Amino acid sequence: MRPIIACFILTLFPFAAFAEDPVPERFIAIIRNMDFPGGDIRPIFDTSFEACETACLTDPNCTAFTYNERSNACFPKTGVSEMLPFEGATSAEVMTTPAFVLAGLDARVAALSFLSQGDLNAARSQAEGLARLHPADTWPVPQLIDSARSARAAGNLQGAVNLTGAAITRTGTAGLWTEYADLLLALSREQGQSRFQLE
Repeated sequence: MRPIIACFILTLFPFAAFAEDPVPERFIAIIRNMDFPGGDIRPIFDTSFEACETACLTDPNCTAFTYNERSNACFPKTGVSEMLPFEGATSAEVMTTPAFVLAGLDARVAALSFLSQGDLNAARSQAEGLARLHPADTWPVPQLIDSARSARAAGNLQGAVNLTGAAITRTGTAGLWTEYADLLLALSREQGQSRFQLE
């Protein structure tokens, strides 16, 4: 894949996904060791976090879920009315892609006709996996962004990457994808062994 092409695509429209729809209407932000009690739709047992995420994202009534890692149980939710600390629970809130992004999708995809299907699929994969890679927890977005910029100024590029990635999962904004790509390139220059993967 061309260097940073996935991040480039996502600066044009956040959370690109190309196999079905170029941009998913919904994505998640993860909060670790937290339970969202109440609002259960229907529990799913003997499952994985990834399957729990898919079940929620494909159900229009699901706006959050809690996954219990100890019992491999999934609890899709109609909403979040309360948050309670719970060791071994991973919860997620469902975010929605802004309508203006979806409305301009066809023109933006046409403008990217120079990219291969592999490039487009890689962008989708990167966007879909971002929440698992960079959990946002309960940090407010402005604090994530400020902390990321402070980390970069202090030379902590990995910390800045993690915080920026977490902020993206809460907002999906193109400007943050640009910062994320720039941080990955800067980090790649410091880490020779994983340089190709970071690029």
